[in-house]
Amino acid sequence: MIKNRLQSVLVFTLTLVAGCGEQHSFISSGEYLGSTLASAEEIQSVVLDKHNGFLKERKIGQYIYKTLYKPVDFIISREKTETIDRQSYLEKKNSLDGLYYFDLRIVNTTNTGDLLKSISSDYGDYDLKVKYCAYQMQYDIHLVAGTDTIPCILFHFERTFDVAPVSTFLLGFAKPVSHQYDDLQLIYHDNLFNNGIIKFHFTREDIENVPNLEL
Repeated sequence: MIKNRLQSVLVFTLTLVAGCGEQHSFISSGEYLGSTLASAEEIQSVVLDKHNGFLKERKIGQYIYKTLYKPVDFIISREKTETIDRQSYLEKKNSLDGLYYFDLRIVNTTNTGDLLKSISSDYGDYDLKVKYCAYQMQYDIHLVAGTDTIPCILFHFERTFDVAPVSTFLLGFAKPVSHQYDDLQLIYHDNLFNNGIIKFHFTREDIENVPNLEL
């Protein structure tokens, strides 16, 4: 089941790579509630607009850390085609429900090449950093909901090589039943650039304020 969920998340284009640099019309946070229906484009506009609380950003030195909370209907909206029917929608939603999904993106504002090469030009050290990002970094990322600290159980490292000074990580955390209505705090202990503990806070009011996909 977890493998299927990861595959479902990975089939759409990376939202932070493709979406965060786009301009989106502002839709006020109070305009949508979970029972409202909206088009795929409207849902994407709501979630990708930084005013609506789904997208957070921290700048530390030359690095910018961005994280995007991705509601299930937002994920489906990125996959949506004109032929999607209610049965397909419900199947996709059922396969994705039960987890919180995030993108974490790290950008070097002073370099134009591979993000990890900004740490060291030594190939051996670079190779260790790549392996850390691919296999160990997920253990430095947690989600706090109420009194629960939740480990990252879905993790995928997207490399851009020398194309851009950016790395994107797709994250998934199991939803604790007892705290489904608490605020969320994504915590990253940065052992990559040694920038300490970085926290992103998401209020329940914001993350619940997304419409359902109109079919």
